[in-house]
Amino acid sequence: MKEVDDYVREGWNKKRIAEHLTPAGEWAQRNHARLLVLEYGVLKEGWARHDTDPDTRYRWIGDVTSVLDSLHIGHTIWDESDNFGIDDMIGETSTDPHDGSRRFIHPETGERRIQPGAAEALGLSVKP
Repeated sequence: MKEVDDYVREGWNKKRIAEHLTPAGEWAQRNHARLLVLEYGVLKEGWARHDTDPDTRYRWIGDVTSVLDSLHIGHTIWDESDNFGIDDMIGETSTDPHDGSRRFIHPETGERRIQPGAAEALGLSVKP
C-alpha cells in the first residue's frame, strides 16, 4: 500500500510527528485556543490487503498520543472496536457485508475489552 510505504520511507516516528504537530500546538497556545484531534488510529487488518502488527499499531498510537498530550491538544482515538480497533469484542458478532464493520449479534451480552498494548499506548491502567 503506497501510504504505508511512504510512511516508512519518509521516516515518520515520534520525532517527526512532533515536528508536524508542534506548530499547531504553539499557535493554539499563542492564541489561547483549544485544539482537538478527532479520529486518529491505525487500521489493524484487512484493508488494502495489509495487516498491521499490534506492536507497530500500539507504538504509533502511543507516539501520537504522547505528542498530543505534550502539546495540550485534546484527542479521541478512532473506531474503538472495528477496523481501527483497540479493543476485543467478546461475544457473538457478525460482519456487515457492505462496510466490513463488526457488531454484536446480542449486544446485551457482548463485552468489549481494551487490548493491553493499546491501554499502555494510551497511558491507561486496566484491571486484569
